[in-house]
Amino acid sequence: MAGENLAETYILIHAFLSSREHTKAAKTVKKAAKESKVVNIKSGIAPTINTSLEKIILEWKELSTRVTELETSIEQLNGEIRDLKATHPADKRSHSPSTSSR
Repeated sequence: MAGENLAETYILIHAFLSSREHTKAAKTVKKAAKESKVVNIKSGIAPTINTSLEKIILEWKELSTRVTELETSIEQLNGEIRDLKATHPADKRSHSPSTSSR
């Protein structure tokens, strides 16, 4: 699975760079992919992957924003928990069974 993801990543980056006429960078990615023996990128062949690098980046940005929002919510909830614990201290009585009932 990891090899497939890496191969797809090489292909998408190569396609992205090629489509923007960054030929030197695209050749470097192609060479790195071939040397890593993960995938041999063929020039002039469109990737058969059903997504694009742009779509992946957009999804990543959206998820990053959500993670930040969730982290903020967690911090707020932790603060509320601390406040509740401070205003309602734990019951100090012992929770062990009574031995005086014999």
